[in-house]
Amino acid sequence: MKKKTITIIISALVAVLLVGAIAWSLVSGSLSLAWNGFGGQFSTTKVVCDEKVVEAYNKATEYTYPMQADAMPTMDIEALNKTVADVKTRAGHENDPTCQVMIFWAAIEAKEVDVAHQALDALKELHEKRNFPNNNLRTAVPLFEYDTALEFIATSSDETTE
Repeated sequence: MKKKTITIIISALVAVLLVGAIAWSLVSGSLSLAWNGFGGQFSTTKVVCDEKVVEAYNKATEYTYPMQADAMPTMDIEALNKTVADVKTRAGHENDPTCQVMIFWAAIEAKEVDVAHQALDALKELHEKRNFPNNNLRTAVPLFEYDTALEFIATSSDETTE
């Protein structure tokens, strides 16, 4: 009888520890769970660019109208550059597709072809591993649109150097 009770207690403790470890992993970002409508997908990819960073990026990339009468809407380039500089200081940003999207579009805005190309290569590699960026990004577009933007910037920068 005592052996059965000890087995039950040990099993319960192991179950509690396992559930606690999974919960902690989800909360800390060490483990993520995505639901694609048909089933869940677990990933051990660490989230570096969290919702707070996404919010700052979205705010910076939001077009606003300046006070001048004939002015065109613009993004807050200073805030965008600050957000991307912060992203680049975070450990693991190279393996976070959300970070790479931010770096890519900031590089496109700054016409930095090499930086954009590196971010796109990283994005494609992460995409093949089924690691996708946060869908709440203002600049969430299909992957082929990245190629189009990069080609346009590369072509326009080639024309200005000639």
